[in-house]
Amino acid sequence: MTLDELRALLEVIEAGSINRAASQLGVPRTTLNRRLEALEADFGTPLLTISRDGALPTEAGARLARGAEELLRQAAQLDASVRFELDTPTRPVKVAIPPGMAPVQTTLFLERWRERMPNIQLHLYTQANPFLHGVDREPDLIMSFGRPRLGEYRTFQVLRMRFTLQASSAYLARHGTPRSVEELKDHALWVWEGALMTSGEGASVLSSDGKPLPVTPAMVLDDVHFLHAIAQRGAGLVLVPSLPYFIPAIGTQADEVEVLEGLLGGDVGMWIAVPERNVELAWTRRLLAIIREFFAEFESTVG
Repeated sequence: MTLDELRALLEVIEAGSINRAASQLGVPRTTLNRRLEALEADFGTPLLTISRDGALPTEAGARLARGAEELLRQAAQLDASVRFELDTPTRPVKVAIPPGMAPVQTTLFLERWRERMPNIQLHLYTQANPFLHGVDREPDLIMSFGRPRLGEYRTFQVLRMRFTLQASSAYLARHGTPRSVEELKDHALWVWEGALMTSGEGASVLSSDGKPLPVTPAMVLDDVHFLHAIAQRGAGLVLVPSLPYFIPAIGTQADEVEVLEGLLGGDVGMWIAVPERNVELAWTRRLLAIIREFFAEFESTVG
């Protein structure tokens, strides 16, 4: 019996479904099933009743869940008390960043981190929107566009920006400037994944007043930096976060023109998610402070 197995049981009971519990924990269903099967094997009795209506605890499962809640609370307190004073983790800190972070500006942040925390090794990798795709590699810190709704993570907003429809002046000179959403059908429309909504009625994006507007994207991408490069190359219209932080080095923001200004677009935040077990660790607090300071300085220079 492990804490992860007990946590899996509690999450399934609370969610009422293995699928929902796996989504909230940010783990594959197969992983959750393995933990539940191992727990039932330890006790030699079923702990859950699974049906088309969901998952319910058996009598043994309910009894175990009551004790597990207290055990996990005590384990978390013990873990925090031991880790709290640790200034340097004993392994690389895994940080997941969204696709499309501009390399030049990201390098500036990494240089600051190295100056402030030279004894901590960082493992940086890209992670698609965890709210849409789930979490992989069990990161110690996640950066994402839009607030990630993840179980056992605490979230902090560090930046606010708008996503707008952009195109190069050269593209508009060749193809004309659309004056309405209906005219978008005559253009190649590249849409940032975070701005797209899908339903049984098709794809849509938000208008400036918060209403969904139906669109037919030529392509949907999760890489903001790539989308700006597409706009600057004159390959079409792009719906994308427009803060200069994400503008690639091949051009400048002046190369892009906002299209359908006041009609299309909305706000999106840059969020940080940290596992609850790490929030109070000294190195986590220092890393969060560096991130907040960096983005606050950047926002003040472009505000």
